[in-house]
Amino acid sequence: MERSVRKVMIISKVKLINIVTSPQLLSSLLLAIGFCFILDRYAPTEQLETMPLFIITTGLTFSMGMSGIMMSALPLSSDKESNMLRVLMVGSVSPLQYILGSIIPSFFLIGLTNAVIGFFWLPDRISILPFLIITSLGTFISLLIGLVIGFYSSNQMVASSMCIPTIFIFALIPILKIISEDFEKYSKYLYTSQVINYLENLFEEKNKALTSDIYIIISSTMILILLICYYGYRKNRFDR
Repeated sequence: MERSVRKVMIISKVKLINIVTSPQLLSSLLLAIGFCFILDRYAPTEQLETMPLFIITTGLTFSMGMSGIMMSALPLSSDKESNMLRVLMVGSVSPLQYILGSIIPSFFLIGLTNAVIGFFWLPDRISILPFLIITSLGTFISLLIGLVIGFYSSNQMVASSMCIPTIFIFALIPILKIISEDFEKYSKYLYTSQVINYLENLFEEKNKALTSDIYIIISSTMILILLICYYGYRKNRFDR
């Protein structure tokens, strides 16, 4: 057990260094925070008064729907392309140890990004604990989606191409629903939108913030992605 934990931590340290030194991955985190600062500085005051959660929900959809997906999909596909996975699997590293070691630093960095966003723009009506819990669930689902993309991608270029429409669905549609009711119809089926709905319910101090729709969408999405992730691994053994 101690040896397994040590292997996971070693992989986590390597992945953390790779993420921090990767302009593409690091910029996705900085973009989420930077976009919030831009909105806070230049968005019309009237708009922010009518939509008090607009800044924080925009930052969260970018950190979860964009950074979460990219930070698990691109490193996995890169390791497949460079045959690093084959070397690890031939050695003493198990697939579970590799996956955990890859997810932990991404989960930590995105959680830190969400905490920074919450520190500056979380309204006083919303306590920090439910905020961190719901954003952590959304981050975990995004990382799983990124793993699915990584499993089905033969190289990093293919993974990047698959990330673009995925990010549009989970990161941009929840924001575009403000502009058009057409997006609102589809947005309610997305876990990122339900995270926003939960925060809105907390802000409005509703008796039941965790509605059945929020619970069903988030839990069913997590279960579905876990099944797809497991099937993708079994069918496309990433150590090949």
